[in-house]
Amino acid sequence: MGDNRPAVYLENNNVIYRASALGGCLRALYAARCGMDRRPIPDIIQRGMDEGTALEPTILDLLQTKHDFHFVENSRQHVVELDCGKYNGKNLIVRGSVDALVYSGGGNTVLPVDVKAFTNDDVELYFSDKRWYHFPRYAYQQSVYAHGSGTEFFLMPIFNKATWQIEPKSLRVVSAPYGPEEIRNRVLSVERSYSALSMPQDCPCDYACPYPYIHDPPARSEPPAASQALIDARINLSNKIRVLEAARQYLDDQITKHLTEGESYTHDGHTISLLHKSNRFNIKAAQELLTEADIDWQHDPDFVIPGEGTYIRITKPRKQKSND
Repeated sequence: MGDNRPAVYLENNNVIYRASALGGCLRALYAARCGMDRRPIPDIIQRGMDEGTALEPTILDLLQTKHDFHFVENSRQHVVELDCGKYNGKNLIVRGSVDALVYSGGGNTVLPVDVKAFTNDDVELYFSDKRWYHFPRYAYQQSVYAHGSGTEFFLMPIFNKATWQIEPKSLRVVSAPYGPEEIRNRVLSVERSYSALSMPQDCPCDYACPYPYIHDPPARSEPPAASQALIDARINLSNKIRVLEAARQYLDDQITKHLTEGESYTHDGHTISLLHKSNRFNIKAAQELLTEADIDWQHDPDFVIPGEGTYIRITKPRKQKSND
């Protein structure tokens, strides 16, 4: 069962920062430190996280049987802590659980192992030149695991959910992108904000953030000048269509009162019928069955039809909340 504690929590005189959350939004860390109310993670993202957790034993077994990993005995879900000193009388600790510890360098050293299950797209991003730009959470998480294990290195084997194989390049030892002092400075920045009751400015608006109400909306630029008159016309047309559709629905509701279901009529050359609404396929239930069967219906080419071309989506402005 997963750990449902917030990103920052108190434990006696200790302030515990979760390693998996340390590289995320500073505002979210501040919110957790302040004990703000959390929103639930969206179901579709939670399913992906649960899928990755469920795959961990399989990936570790593959590492042991196919890739000759020699794990330290009884090191599964080994707890790692990094002491970040004191602030305002509180002990600051970053804590996390590695999937296992493995012997390296002919058995002379021990490294933390933290496995991940990625889609093809994430695999490409991870092996790009901007690895830690795309995965800032993992950058801090793995750095904590390395330094908390008394080393500067770690292993993060990647299981490709499309090929059902471990990516060979991910079996190489990786150097921690952050040092202990950089990790401590990040923790201290949140503690100082908490002490001053001042919201941090950093706000990347992380996916599935449990504190969406404190995020700034993402900055967007104006469309090209040549398109703005066309966009205005498109918005006006959409507004008129909505009015006409509402009017049509009202007339349909009134006409329905005078017709018999299943019967057809003729009026001014038009055929008018009152039909019972047909059954619909329960897509959500089918998706849940595929997920339970360990089928990646979101990425498996047998279940996904690639989109072609582009389309315009225009979202209405949000209504401003009243302060009354």
